[in-house]
Amino acid sequence: MLISSRDIDPSELDAVALLHPFLEVIRSPETSGPITATALSSIDKFLTYSILSHSSPNLPLAMAQLSTAGTHCKFEASDSVSDEVVLLKILDVLRNCLTGRLASVLSDESVCEMMETGLSMCCQMRLSGTSKTGSSS
Repeated sequence: MLISSRDIDPSELDAVALLHPFLEVIRSPETSGPITATALSSIDKFLTYSILSHSSPNLPLAMAQLSTAGTHCKFEASDSVSDEVVLLKILDVLRNCLTGRLASVLSDESVCEMMETGLSMCCQMRLSGTSKTGSSS
């Protein structure tokens, strides 16, 4: 018996199993920036398009794993433009986790870690922009 995609209810998918391969890419220091950015974009779409929902099995564990992977993302740096794209994708995923409809399943520790990471990245980007502006004068 063949199962079509119309027969699958996305809310029945195990959230940990769904995110696992993408989180492995995000955690790997050997993955290039563009591939890491693509994995982050995919996760962002899972959140945005309700592929993950409150009825997804193991959602709290999956969101905790996503929080940890997002705040400890590693990738092989290449050029500054590609690297900045990855950093912005990380911020997008963290923002979506914190402000989206699944935010209520996050632990206080996860929320604090994501906020700290976001603020730290923004400060580093601002300092980087300031040093570039200062060096071109």
